[in-house]
Amino acid sequence: GGGLLRLMLRTEDLAGVRAALDAAGVAHTTDVVQRPDGSVVCEVVRPQGNPAGCEIGIIQYPEPISERLARHS
Repeated sequence: GGGLLRLMLRTEDLAGVRAALDAAGVAHTTDVVQRPDGSVVCEVVRPQGNPAGCEIGIIQYPEPISERLARHS
């Protein structure tokens, strides 16, 4: 069967997301995704034990979305 495996949501305030999860008592992990040259692609916070039935990640890119979109168009 198929289904949703992962839901990623973008934010511009990952520190605020972590603070809100901490305040709510939600355990979470944070990962930094890097390119082979060591530059940062993004940072991802993954809340643990969510009831959604799929992995949830909150993602923040190191550059504004307008720059990111311009670079990929």
